[in-house]
Amino acid sequence: MMLCPKCSQEMETGNSIFLSTNGIGQMILTFTSEEEAKKNIFKRKSFSKMLLSASQAETYHCPACKLILPLLKED
Repeated sequence: MMLCPKCSQEMETGNSIFLSTNGIGQMILTFTSEEEAKKNIFKRKSFSKMLLSASQAETYHCPACKLILPLLKED
């Protein structure tokens, strides 16, 4: 069970499939924590993941506020 970080209601689990806009290709997802973003740009620690078209990921969905949280592992 996971509670929505936005509205604190219980989220449902499922899967997401990532598709590019034209159905072929790749997308790149990047993440930088708020703590690291406060630091200067040269000290920033970011994680990137390349998502191929039709990649699937475990996902949490909040039916109340429509927030979707995919769980992606760093390679």
